[in-house]
Amino acid sequence: MKSKTARLSFNSKGIAKLLTGGDWHRGTEACHEGGIRKFLESAKRHMWIGMADMVEAIIPGDKRFAIDEHGMASLMGQLKKTSELIRSSAETCIGIVAGNHEGAPSRIIGSLSRAMADYAVVPYLTQTAFITFDGALAPIKGFFAHGKLTFNSKAGEYERVKLNREIRLRDYLSCFEADIKVVGHGHRFVCARPVEKLKMQQTSKLEVKRVPIPIKSGWCVMCPAMAMVYAENCETYAESLLVDPADLGWVEYIIHRKNGVVAVNHINEDGKIVRTVEREVLA
Repeated sequence: MKSKTARLSFNSKGIAKLLTGGDWHRGTEACHEGGIRKFLESAKRHMWIGMADMVEAIIPGDKRFAIDEHGMASLMGQLKKTSELIRSSAETCIGIVAGNHEGAPSRIIGSLSRAMADYAVVPYLTQTAFITFDGALAPIKGFFAHGKLTFNSKAGEYERVKLNREIRLRDYLSCFEADIKVVGHGHRFVCARPVEKLKMQQTSKLEVKRVPIPIKSGWCVMCPAMAMVYAENCETYAESLLVDPADLGWVEYIIHRKNGVVAVNHINEDGKIVRTVEREVLA
């Protein structure tokens, strides 16, 4: 676990942005290199956190290894080339958490996540990180981890699948108290807004209003990936399992100096907003 503080930089409108991105899986043919470069261009302007599995790190002997998908690229080659990419946006990087792909060969050669952070000259955040963001009127607390949660809901209608994923994600992160709780691994964009409930409050002698009371659930977010399941002229291990196509891109958090996190955007591999989840204000 790692605890640290970071200071947000707000513009003249009192808005700051935080980015999270990971599951790049560089070293596989299905990696979306163009999307990674678009993310890093944006990351030069905003603070960001790497959510792990930046490299594929699958080696011969692993049941997922295939010459056509992974080639014979060395672990050190993946590590150094990815570190060089990250270093281009190192000044704004808060750090990188550890992932399961980087962890797979660690029994043999040590932590790839730590080595990547060292090569890229960015902080290594270990498996889990609690980060306090200063600069707003009140500190914003964040929890970040790669995690191991995946989704296989076949509920039918999209709205039911979406709700099932949000409930599972919120339950998965329920023991961590923070304003923003973020994981990767599932290759999905999932965003569960903070839960609020209403109470009746007398605001004057003649008036009683419904007042929303936040419950300490925080924003619960799963980051999309930069590795495709179905890629042209490429056969992937995930494709053989007939899983749903991955959500590609990264996540952008809109933070207001007075009101904290007010919206969460899913940015796709082309750098465009494809979904916005705004904080719900109950009347």
